[in-house]
Amino acid sequence: MDLKNQSQEKSSLFWIHHFSAIKSIKSLFRKTDPELRMPVLDAVRLLAFSIVLTSHAMMWHVIINTGFLVEDYEYVKTLPSKLYMQPIIDDWITEGLFYLGGVSAALSLFRKMKPETPVSEYLKFIFRRAALLVPILLPAMAIEVILPLFGSGPIYQSINQYRSNICVNNFWRTILHIQNNSNPLQICASSTWSIAVEWQLFALACILVYIYKRNYRLGLTLNVLTIVLGLYRVILIFLNRNIMPLIVMTSKGLSDILHRAENYYATTEAHIWSYFGGILFIVLLAGNYEAKIKQMFPHDKIWVYSLCVFLTFIKSVWNCFGMQIEPVTTVIYILFNKFVAALWCVSTLLHHGREVRRLLAQSKSIDMYIHPEECDSGLRTPNKDTIAKTKNSELLKTETPNDNRNHPSKIGKVDPLEVIIRVLRPAFFVHSVVYAWYFTSLRSSIPSNLFGYMAQIVCLVSLTTFFGLIFHILVIGPVGRINYISSKRKIKAKTHSS
Repeated sequence: MDLKNQSQEKSSLFWIHHFSAIKSIKSLFRKTDPELRMPVLDAVRLLAFSIVLTSHAMMWHVIINTGFLVEDYEYVKTLPSKLYMQPIIDDWITEGLFYLGGVSAALSLFRKMKPETPVSEYLKFIFRRAALLVPILLPAMAIEVILPLFGSGPIYQSINQYRSNICVNNFWRTILHIQNNSNPLQICASSTWSIAVEWQLFALACILVYIYKRNYRLGLTLNVLTIVLGLYRVILIFLNRNIMPLIVMTSKGLSDILHRAENYYATTEAHIWSYFGGILFIVLLAGNYEAKIKQMFPHDKIWVYSLCVFLTFIKSVWNCFGMQIEPVTTVIYILFNKFVAALWCVSTLLHHGREVRRLLAQSKSIDMYIHPEECDSGLRTPNKDTIAKTKNSELLKTETPNDNRNHPSKIGKVDPLEVIIRVLRPAFFVHSVVYAWYFTSLRSSIPSNLFGYMAQIVCLVSLTTFFGLIFHILVIGPVGRINYISSKRKIKAKTHSS
């Protein structure tokens, strides 16, 4: 009886002892296998988190000061016409973030799925990805609901009570990951729209990978067609729905910005081309096609980043010089925008093909062609028959054997870059609440100079990071440990049953 009572006590405390602040803080510094990571992806993720936190702070700053502080309205209204503001009033960087999502999805799916993997396994993968986010989204939405209780001011109650009511009525959309199909003002935890878009794109990516695993050429054809149709659909969205080409234009108001966000920015179809572009580029890197690209376009980074600088200032023809919006100029700008965004994304990973092939060489599936690294002619491009028949390189497997993954030399260091990402990730789930509390309390005003403005934004992002750390200790850390241990228990149960 004592043993039975002890086992029952252990099972009842299984969930509780994982809610430890010490364990949550230690999880930020856990060691990972360097063979299963790509530093360039970590760097892009860090850039993504930094851009999101900073740009949203600036957005709240502008909206509150122009909408409720009359003395600052005229000053803020003229900002989009300033030349130095052009690099930060466009959203083309968003395409790069969804491209990164496609790259991560491709690496995960190509490594885990086999040609004989049934459809049911793909469905489990899709719904498991959605379910793992629900325990994190629920507390984030709960904070939105109770936010009116933690402040006061002339506009605090009206704005935050409205946001609270939205969450009470529409929280189920966020749980189902379909909140991006609503009006931006009707989304509970509005910053999570990108999570919904990425999950929906991931479901489509699973279908494509399923086809890739059974017929490589058919999958490649469908991948290219999906990118082309995605670009065509973007052009139709802008023309048929009368959407302004830029997220901020001097001739447009807040209603036009919300119209653009609802009909383009937060829609899944607008980001299909970039997400599936990431999948296609992983396939090309696996076959060492980047060698041919380097041969055709040497010194790619010089002219790619030059085009990026040109893109950041091309919008000044509308904002600074007052050019009229025309369908032809809109289409030209969209195509140039997407072209440069695609080049930037490609150049980011172009010189990391060997790391991609090393990751894919550890795959459970050996059906996908991976260029053999023992060929000294690094610029050799495989032909179509080789792609269809050649198996994974045995050399890559011997370079990164599974038996050495737990070797102290493999797992012995804490990567500072990864620690920073783990610290910033929780801030994403609470930053909209922190910004709403800060700005609706009217604790801000327009600084007198650029240094004061940047200092205010940096302090606000730092405050958000602090509250994000608390959110990690209370929610993300415990949920992550429980999910990890639960998955290990299921694997052990399957092993014993077999």
